[in-house]
Amino acid sequence: AKTVREVYDLMSKLFEKAVEWEMRESSPVLCKRPTVGKKDKEKVASWNGAQIAIAFNHLRNDYDNEVLYLMCLTAFVTTTRNGEVGGLQWDRVHFDYPGTKHGVLYVDRTLERVDKEALDRLNQKEVLFTFPEKTPDVKSALVLKNPKTEESERYVLMNQELSERLYHRKQQVLKEKAFFGKHYNDYNLVFCLPNGDPVEPNIAQKRFKKWQKRSGLGLPLITVHGIRHTSISYKLKVTADLASVQSDAGHADIRTTGGYLRSAGIEDKAEILDVFDDDFTRLSAGELVSVGQSSMTAGKMLEVFKYAAEHNIEQGSLSVDAFIAHTCAHMEKSLAERAPSLRHLPPVARNSYITQQKLVSNS
Repeated sequence: AKTVREVYDLMSKLFEKAVEWEMRESSPVLCKRPTVGKKDKEKVASWNGAQIAIAFNHLRNDYDNEVLYLMCLTAFVTTTRNGEVGGLQWDRVHFDYPGTKHGVLYVDRTLERVDKEALDRLNQKEVLFTFPEKTPDVKSALVLKNPKTEESERYVLMNQELSERLYHRKQQVLKEKAFFGKHYNDYNLVFCLPNGDPVEPNIAQKRFKKWQKRSGLGLPLITVHGIRHTSISYKLKVTADLASVQSDAGHADIRTTGGYLRSAGIEDKAEILDVFDDDFTRLSAGELVSVGQSSMTAGKMLEVFKYAAEHNIEQGSLSVDAFIAHTCAHMEKSLAERAPSLRHLPPVARNSYITQQKLVSNS
């Protein structure tokens, strides 16, 4: 969309000058300037907590798909993308990490197949390694590259099962390396074929789809990327800690993470509200003193994020708490400009205004 608008601006100015210099009678550019609009994305299918448990319990005991299960487990526990799982290397796996009893993965690269013409246009600093092709005359190349944004580079914690299975996987890779000897292609990849070659994201997807159909579990068909969506929704359901989930997911904007709250089912929303209402998940009075709130429940939190999305309020470099306070301040400013039409504003801003007016009147 940005390129289309740039072309429109250029052509409009060219023809305006042509008319001004009497080279043309009128400009052929009659349409309006293209507007900025977000393309509606097809919703990615995902599982709920019960469905992911059923699937994993079945896949966990399928020894023919041991590596597939570990890839899915990694995606779920660490909220990583398909390409990030495929691009994980052993020097990014820390079974013992200072300051935590958990193991840690450092996510800072992704495995992608890129069109060769597009590859030539990529910044060479982004491409860390180009894998040799196994077949001639292919129009694309498999590369290991940096992620698109700085926020995608992150540390994520492992649970006990993931740590133990990755440790077992490392021993398995060492045995395969010894078996193949000089014929082993050592790219230091965690998830690879027995000879060391990478497992391309589309191959992992095909295997996962094939397993789902063969399992007979009757669960909705999802993609490997759907496991990441399941992970985000599940973590929000369990913790309701948007900042932590945003960090795990590598989202550049907190509103992207908040969108999973808006798309949750009614049962999930009820549980999220219960968790949010616990005292340890409330924002302190000091953090929201500027908007006169002593705490913020999930319902109010959702209103704040909805307001931010509708008014294009960006998080930028702000922390989650600062972003919420900034958005609430914007809401109050809007309230002051539109008062006394309080009924048209979100309840969180309306209540805040009323609270402040009471404080003013009592002082």
